[in-house]
This record gives sequence, structure tokens and C-alpha cells, in this order.
Amino acid sequence: MRPHVDIQMPVKHNGFIAGAVIQRLLLQDVDFSFYVDAGEDFPFFGNDGAVPFAELDDASFTAQHPVATNTYGLIEVPTQYEVQVQSMLLDLVSPSARALKRIKTTICAAFKRNRMRHLGTAEFVYLADPDVLLPEQPVLGAMVRGLQRHPQLGAVGVCYQKSSHVAAGAMLLRRKDFLRVGEIRGAGASCICSYIQKKLTELGLHTVPLRTIRATHLKSDYNKVYANEHSALSDDAVVEMGDGLLDQHALETTVTTHAGRFRVVFQ
Repeated sequence: MRPHVDIQMPVKHNGFIAGAVIQRLLLQDVDFSFYVDAGEDFPFFGNDGAVPFAELDDASFTAQHPVATNTYGLIEVPTQYEVQVQSMLLDLVSPSARALKRIKTTICAAFKRNRMRHLGTAEFVYLADPDVLLPEQPVLGAMVRGLQRHPQLGAVGVCYQKSSHVAAGAMLLRRKDFLRVGEIRGAGASCICSYIQKKLTELGLHTVPLRTIRATHLKSDYNKVYANEHSALSDDAVVEMGDGLLDQHALETTVTTHAGRFRVVFQ
């Protein structure tokens, strides 16, 4: 009997997943439930390069910071003080504009991972990213067996960065350990994977990367070339979600006719 894994993937609001990423997931030697959060992103107030707060009148402030919908569907208008405090905090932890962009990306991912961490019931949880391409040969089954055979392991991952670093875009954990880690905190100052590894270490567990097999990070191609070549909605397989669960059989059927990308529309 093949093991069952819950795959959890945060996606930018109404964003897309590279078709090749789903194709590689379907090649894995496990059964899975695929949970995607493509709902509202973390509600950052204000825009990069916006008018300084001291120069804003009420009308300009309202135009620059429109009405926002919070997690509970309630309509909120952030006060000028709230916007200013958030901006100041981000500036304090951001040494450069490039770093600020990375911090915002990490905060958005952590926000969604926290929101979806209780989804599913499988014994194992695989943390995935929409731009991380697993190798052609199946690896998730071996990762599951590694956790089954070695109770001292807390997480196993496939590296896709220059270093042998188990990142949160290709990490497998036992559900019970993942829940013991708790909600992700402080990720904006470092990264999600470092926080998870730190908490696992505090629990007496180790994090181990697969040494001989690597995944591929599509980041540069995915965000630039790939996105430009497949920008038309007619080239997308549009997936509408209610509860955030994408059906594995439906993906197997759809992926044969859509090799481009999957646009996920949150309902």
C-alpha cells in the first residue's frame, strides 16, 4: 500500500503553478491530497515608493490605501497610524529594497502556511512551492520511508538552492511534528525553513537533506521568461477552489492537455 501525503502549497492570490511542477508531483510514488492556498495575501498597507506619510492629506491617504478585506471577510480601512507603524517596522528590518521584497515574500508565504497548516489528515505533510520542480525519479516515497525508519529525524528535504539547505519549498515532516513546531514566527528576519529547523532541533529532532538528488528552482525562468510566454488566460488550466483541495484524479486528467500552467482561482 502506497503512503499518503498531504501536500500544502501557498500560491500568490489567484496566482499560478507551473504545469511541470504538477506533472512531477504526479510522478511521485505516493498518493496525495493537494491543498493550495491562493486566497488573499498578507494585507501589507501602502505601496513601495509611496508618498511620505507626512505629505499625505486625507484624500491622498484614502486613495493610496484602499479598503481591505481581512481574513474573516470583514471590511477594514487601515488607519494612517497603522500604515505608518507597519512601514516603519519593515524599514527597520530591511537593509535594502531588495531585502524588503524578500522579507515581504517570506511573510506572505509564512502567513499562508500558518493558515493552512491544519489542513488534511495524512500522517505526513509535504511543504511545496509552486516554482520548485522535483526530479523525474520518484523521491517522496523514499523520504517517507526515511522518517518511518529513523524516529530521530524531524524533516527530510530535497535541496534546490546552491547550498545543501532544506528549504520549505520541498520539505517532508510527520504531521505530529509539524503541529508541534507551531505557527511560524520571525520568518521575515530569516526564512521559514530556518525557523522550522530551529524548532525541530529544540524538540530533539534532526533535519536531513537528500545528498545525491536535487530539485530545480524555477524562480528566474518562472517569474520572467515562463510567465511572459504563457501570459494568456487561454493557455491556462483554470482551477476554481472552494475548500482549497485540488483533486488528484482531476489533475492527472487535466495535465495531459495543459502543459503550460495552472491558474488557481480562490472562491
